[in-house]
Amino acid sequence: MTSTVPSYLKTMRDITGTLEEDGSADNPVILRWADEIASRFPEMRLYCAQYTHDSIPWCGLTVGYVMAHNGIRPIFGPSDTDKFLWARAWSKFGTEVEAPPQPGDVLVFPGHVSLFDGEDGDYYLCRGGNQSDSVNISRFRSDSVIAIRRPPIASVTTKPPSAPISTGKPHYTNIVATVFGGNDDPNVSAYDEHKITDDELGVALPYRFKGDRPRVRVFNGESSVDCTIVDVGPWNINDPYWETNSRPQAESGTDLSGRTTNRAGIDLTPAAAFKLGINGKGIVDWMFISAAKVNTDKEEKVVREASKKIRLMDTVRAWIKAAIAAATGIFTMDNFGMFNTWLGIGEGKIPVYTLLTLALGGVGVWWLINTLDKMSMEDFRAGRWMPSKLATDIANPVIDSDTPSNTDSPNAPKVPLTQPESSPGANTR
Repeated sequence: MTSTVPSYLKTMRDITGTLEEDGSADNPVILRWADEIASRFPEMRLYCAQYTHDSIPWCGLTVGYVMAHNGIRPIFGPSDTDKFLWARAWSKFGTEVEAPPQPGDVLVFPGHVSLFDGEDGDYYLCRGGNQSDSVNISRFRSDSVIAIRRPPIASVTTKPPSAPISTGKPHYTNIVATVFGGNDDPNVSAYDEHKITDDELGVALPYRFKGDRPRVRVFNGESSVDCTIVDVGPWNINDPYWETNSRPQAESGTDLSGRTTNRAGIDLTPAAAFKLGINGKGIVDWMFISAAKVNTDKEEKVVREASKKIRLMDTVRAWIKAAIAAATGIFTMDNFGMFNTWLGIGEGKIPVYTLLTLALGGVGVWWLINTLDKMSMEDFRAGRWMPSKLATDIANPVIDSDTPSNTDSPNAPKVPLTQPESSPGANTR
């Protein structure tokens, strides 16, 4: 198996984390992928113009986008079932190959299409779109694949956009960080076995990256530092929580080996911790960056806005929970006659209907708190709590001046778009 990572797999990795919007809302990033395919391959323009909502299954669109972005023509046959939005159409793409697949090979399953990015026992690790409503890496049984196709070489030479169309947003907020390495905590890198020193800027993440490792930008308030991934950890060695938009598994308090954790999801070298003003342990936000890409001020501002909003929510939530606990304690004690006189309601106990009203009110407030808690951690990462102007600027990057929009095709057919197949066993929606 070759160790070279094809450009289209790199593009798929770059857009990992892109999320489908809930309900009738649409993620404009996903819609713009169809626009780029149309821009690169004009004969597909009318077909692409029909992709108007991210509720239309988009696994084939995602594979089509990463191919088109790298100059490779997506599958586009004579009928709807031969075109890239139909998952099984990809079984006629490129060249058929036998197992085992190579990184970047197109894997076709009943009702789904994705790119191969590794294997785990009897499972293929598939990186693609519309997997649990996002671009991520998911496990599919290797014996369920119906076709393995190797993409052809690029067929167009026009200059692609400078970067893939991605969310542009940080994903990993409010993460516990601890310090490792240096003279006080001797460690060697799990990648090249060098001794981690006091003055190198590095991090450890709980997953072993293969091939080229991305760089990481870590934030603490207004401070930030760019780091190299130098080790695997803390606690776990196979918890790529950024792949599934999950929280670090170590936050559960017990790692995958049963050890009690300090709930950390990232480790910092002493130099990185010093630049961020962290002494031993702290809370940070972080994001992947490319060695060749400098993040914009807008992207970094989004990180800091995320940090402020979520930490404010944590503080408000803690105060409300404390107030509920105090009120519950007072009224419970009063029901036993301990505060009746002080409250001025006589010697009798509080009526049952009053207690029921208070209980229902408490349940309602508790539901609200936990709903806000979920929104602060999940919806914000999905962009729904992002400052509106920043959301517009980041989610709608300028591609090429001649890129058409859906409104540029008034003569596009109005017939319903043929849907890709569905399968109860596919983790696509």
